[in-house]
Amino acid sequence: MTSVEVDRRALARLIRRVRRVNRGVQADGTFTFRPGEVQVDWGNGGEVIDAEGDGEGQCHLADRYMRKLPTVLRGSGAVTLEIRDDRLFFDRFSIDAFIERNPQAPLLPKSPRHVDFLLLPLRHDEQTIEEAGLEAEVALAQERLAATLTAVARKLRWLEVSEADIKRFLLERLRHRAEGQEALPFGEATSAAASDDQFSLFE
Repeated sequence: MTSVEVDRRALARLIRRVRRVNRGVQADGTFTFRPGEVQVDWGNGGEVIDAEGDGEGQCHLADRYMRKLPTVLRGSGAVTLEIRDDRLFFDRFSIDAFIERNPQAPLLPKSPRHVDFLLLPLRHDEQTIEEAGLEAEVALAQERLAATLTAVARKLRWLEVSEADIKRFLLERLRHRAEGQEALPFGEATSAAASDDQFSLFE
């Protein structure tokens, strides 16, 4: 059992802001409790709110429940959030939740960009991404990168730069970033060619 106390109205406003960032993206929401704060991640957005309590825990709520939360949180004053019995309680109201028994560090920064979703398959396995409900965002970022690759290749065709060359460079650059290394400067030779089965960004 893990519980914290937050401002009801502030939490409702936070969820509405994150929903606007989503712009129709469907994804599970994640509540992460840490000493003095609660982080709410949902789709493309996420924010942190101050909380009273030193408990730690994490749970995921289905997209349909996340959309209803501002209504549940009507009113003012404090609300107690509690993770218990595979449910997330808001005072006495509760919702089915997938509980993280051993919560890990957040997979994404507080305000993730498309590139952050591209890096997820390089840092985490498929099961971790699926359990976090981030498959749709990863696929969307990969589609955007594939479209960008095609557009860049078209513009560089006159220089006889192939699409395969651009793909190899981008994959190597992303790998370096995922490993926390400095990005490769343009023109630096890559250590090894990227194969299609290593990272299917463009499929």
